[in-house]
Amino acid sequence: CNRDILESVKVKNGKLILPNGLEYAVLAVLESDHIRPEVLKTLETLIKEGAVVVASRPERVPGLNNADAAYAEVQNLTDQIWGKSEEKHLVKNNYGKGMVYSTESVLDACIDLNLLPDFDFKLDNPGEYGETLFPGNGIEYIHRNTSQTDVYFVSNQHYKSKTIKAIFRIKDKLPELWNAETGEITTAPEYRKLNDGRIEVTLRLDEAGSVFVVFRKVLKEENASNFKPVVKLGEMMFSSPWKLTFQGSVAPGPIVLNELVDISKLNEAEVKYFSGTISYENEIKIDELKEGTRMILDLGEVNVAARVFVNGEIMGTLWKRPFRIDITDALKTGTNDIKIDVANLWINRVIGDQELPDDCEWTTNTGSTAKGMGLAKIPDWVIEGKESPTGRKAFVGWKWTHVKGKELLPSGLVGPVRICME
Repeated sequence: CNRDILESVKVKNGKLILPNGLEYAVLAVLESDHIRPEVLKTLETLIKEGAVVVASRPERVPGLNNADAAYAEVQNLTDQIWGKSEEKHLVKNNYGKGMVYSTESVLDACIDLNLLPDFDFKLDNPGEYGETLFPGNGIEYIHRNTSQTDVYFVSNQHYKSKTIKAIFRIKDKLPELWNAETGEITTAPEYRKLNDGRIEVTLRLDEAGSVFVVFRKVLKEENASNFKPVVKLGEMMFSSPWKLTFQGSVAPGPIVLNELVDISKLNEAEVKYFSGTISYENEIKIDELKEGTRMILDLGEVNVAARVFVNGEIMGTLWKRPFRIDITDALKTGTNDIKIDVANLWINRVIGDQELPDDCEWTTNTGSTAKGMGLAKIPDWVIEGKESPTGRKAFVGWKWTHVKGKELLPSGLVGPVRICME
């Protein structure tokens, strides 16, 4: 235990309260068979004041400084706090206003305390989603609250959409769904109050999607289900070639692709190493627009951000999965012009330049511990506003030795691009 942190903790109504206001029901001490007497005294004070602590019974004192006296002091305090039992499985002992659990599982203590998880979820067929974006169970959350409102942020850690039954340790409050991207606030269409007092909310999360679940209003109904599933009426694919225009003074000329591909896989060096903004243009013919039918442009895979134009009207910017946007209001019967500006990353250009001779003088005398070399001086061609004498396109102030030969990152609009009718 960190003694400084422990000494800053206060106990109120059985809860551990940190100086920043965070509250905890249980203090879990990392499993260890040794402890310093001054740390144990701090734990004793917290338990006396009403804290619940999960900690293994210490058996020795670290270090040789006044070891015999320290060991005797720890033994005396240990017998008081943990009692005389030598059992290993869920031994609890009341001490002062609080109690201590000696167990290898914090969960065992929580079950005994009837302390329910703050958040849990149910998911059908969890094995079908593959690896998560980060290590974990596929759903991440964080919970913050004020005196009257509880706010949960729930995030899908898969590149596949999923529906979960999310369970919140909230009593008698109405769940609202707040969409950070659109600003839309709606009452959760499906929720129910569980027998243990918690509330279960059905969440439909997009691929790598997230939502704020906010509890601020009194729950007047015990359950609700007014969810209307989206009905897919069909889709339209782009069958004509795509015209690509590369923006910038040192950009390659326009090209035409019969099928969308990752441009980093193309053979032409100026194209596959290009970093900047690429305009993709195409057109699609629509014979009929039915009232009540939404037309959703789905871009598929985008690397890394896109801005959508329909018939010259800007629809919006897409910077995360899923790359979908409603274009209903901008469409017309007949031929519609579609333009998608895609911005990729700079690194591909830097990797490509490593295949060309140096155009700068480099030095290791930089004072930095980072791998690589820094500029010895700003070259004359930069000062004079000229192009690189070796054909490089990107001017950088640091030479990364590990970049040369590095695999290019996926780049551009990969698709498939389609219009979904819903």
